[in-house]
Order: sequence, then C-alpha cells, then structure tokens
Amino acid sequence: MFSTKIAGIGYHVPDRVVTNDELAALMDTSDEWIQERTGIQERRYAEKHKETTTTLGAKAALKAITNAGIDKEDIDFIIFATLSPDYYFPGCGVLLQRELGITNVAMGALDIRNQCSGFVYGLSVADQFVKTGMYKNVLLVGAEMHSMGLDFTTRGVMSRLSLVMAQARLSFNLLQNQIRVFLLPSCTVMALLQKN
Repeated sequence: MFSTKIAGIGYHVPDRVVTNDELAALMDTSDEWIQERTGIQERRYAEKHKETTTTLGAKAALKAITNAGIDKEDIDFIIFATLSPDYYFPGCGVLLQRELGITNVAMGALDIRNQCSGFVYGLSVADQFVKTGMYKNVLLVGAEMHSMGLDFTTRGVMSRLSLVMAQARLSFNLLQNQIRVFLLPSCTVMALLQKN
C-alpha cells in the first residue's frame, strides 16, 4: 500500500470585500452586533455572471498545482466538494477539468455535495485512491459561493444566520499531519494529494 502526502495547497477568495458596515446600510444590524455574535468583520462576494464556484476552484487549483511542482496534465482524478454548484448537472468536477484546460487526457471527476464536511470527506476519498495505487495525483477542491443567493433584508439575514454561525474551524488529523481548514463563504480551499 502506498502512502499519501499533500503535495500542494492553494486558495482563492473573490476580490470584492463586503464589510459589516455595508450590511448595516442594507438591514437592521451593526458592525458591533455581527462581531459580538460571529467575530466576522468582512466577507468576500463573487462578481455576478463572471465568477462561479468552478472559476473560484480553478484559481485555487492552479496555485496548488504550482505549489506541488507538477503540470495540470499530471492530475489523474478530480474531487470537487460543494453545496453550491454552478449546475446540478454536469457537476463542478468536470467543469473544473474544462476550466483548467485539461482536454488531452481522460480522467474521472467526482462531486461531493456537502458543504463544510465535504472537503473532509474528499480528503478521505482522495487518500484511499492514492493509497490503493489507483491514482497518483488527485486534485481535491472545496468551494462555496452563496453570495449570489442572499436576501439582503433584515428578514432574509435572520433566516441565514445559521449559515454565518456555521462557519467553523475544523481540526482533524490526516496522514499523520495536523491540518487546519478554515471554511468561509465564497472561499476555496484546495489540496493536491499524491503518492509519497
């Protein structure tokens, strides 16, 4: 059985920063109220009709591929974890392959339709694919984009408060390394796992 290592990590967040004060101008809230309950000072929103869950994932993936010191054509399999896909069909995994321009090789792509835990499940699946020798380089992407579907009213923010409160720091032990994953709306976390 092979061992697995995380060969490269990348991330990307949209350029547009939205502060608590901007939200306070739209709804009955304040910077102090938000920070007291969530600790959040700002968040990132994607540009409508220009950025998608897949394009966010592709930008993070290119950074991870560069950090791993491989070419994108060296990827054998893609795992994409998201609860906010561009479309329900086809999934973001195959869209990511196209977005990265990997068109000269056939590869599998698996979407995991879970939000926070999806990336953790993806790490487990990628680890097993590499350990069994099925694949050498597995690209794992976790990306979410909820900024397009938010109701920017006081009533709307209350129905989505659970989303804000659900932002969590997940700590887990994988491959005998301590890894911390920070999940944020409109944030992409990417890892490239490969045989060690």
